[in-house]
Amino acid sequence: MDFTLIITSRCQLDCSYCYAKPHSSISMDYKTAVKAIDFAFDHTKSELQLGFFGGEPLLEFELIKSLVEYSEFKRKETGKNVFFKLTTNGLALTEEIARYLTDNQFFMAVSLDGSPDSHNSCRTLPGGGPSHTDCYKGINILRKFIPDVEVIFVISKNNSEYLYEGIYWLVENNFTNISLNFDYSSDWGSSSLDVLTHQMELITDLYISQMRKEKPVELSFITSKIRTHLNGGYRSCDKCRFGLEELAVTPSGNIYPCERLAGGDPEEMKIGSLDTGIAPEKLLWLQNTHGYVVNEDCSECGVSTRCANWCHCVNFTLTGNINVTDGIVCFWEKLCIELADKAGEILFKEQNQVFIRTFYQ
Repeated sequence: MDFTLIITSRCQLDCSYCYAKPHSSISMDYKTAVKAIDFAFDHTKSELQLGFFGGEPLLEFELIKSLVEYSEFKRKETGKNVFFKLTTNGLALTEEIARYLTDNQFFMAVSLDGSPDSHNSCRTLPGGGPSHTDCYKGINILRKFIPDVEVIFVISKNNSEYLYEGIYWLVENNFTNISLNFDYSSDWGSSSLDVLTHQMELITDLYISQMRKEKPVELSFITSKIRTHLNGGYRSCDKCRFGLEELAVTPSGNIYPCERLAGGDPEEMKIGSLDTGIAPEKLLWLQNTHGYVVNEDCSECGVSTRCANWCHCVNFTLTGNINVTDGIVCFWEKLCIELADKAGEILFKEQNQVFIRTFYQ
């Protein structure tokens, strides 16, 4: 079970692409959080992935510590394993917090959109001021403990012109595990998509160059698509279990099938609450519709098995239907597959040993 506690709506930033808005002063109380953890353990077969989400979750660090302690109690009581994960913007990080997260084996990710120009074009303070310097300072505290921490870089229309610059900056500053998240809700047009395509081509060339220099960088859009080629497409274990094995709980105690759909506690995608459980009709709906994509174009597409058109929260956000995707998804997925195949073909033909070890051994 992948279970996310949205422990606060508070955040120090006002990012243009944030799907957790509107921000507020609301945070989850301990009683609700304990009830949520009980619910998660009750609905987990053997292993629980417990995520702390916001807002900025580290603004509730004392609550997190209490909940980790309670989760360890539940682990001993039930015999079910529990692992913790958290994504932070870095602003609240201190050595004490970083050491605690490391000691408790949190899977950590940091939000950093590369270079100052790239980052500050989207990830601003509430008054519009830049945040890169302070975010990077906090993230570097965490890197003392987790040198290869994952970086989440969101690609938006606003920062697309800085994309290569941003990734190059990360590589030059020794970040080696970079996940690119595409902002589908941006107002993409043909000219901005042309800019994006060129920037992505430059990044692919950088990936190839780093492999040749034996200084590999994990770039999610390349490595994930190469693996879909080797595996014959996405495997069922690669896909999220939206609403079935993946749930999120808001501070009010409402249950959602994904944290991306829970911003503002909307009634439309709520599937239950901690008090009442998951509504039977919602569970039946999830079971009957999960995993289907009904776009006719997809059935005739030669790369459909390698396409992430199955992301229900993205589909719902774009089309209002969890099983109907949008053309912008098609554009992004085809671009990633094309560039990943280019990199893979070049490096395989060269018999690049770093590439061979990464994907074939």
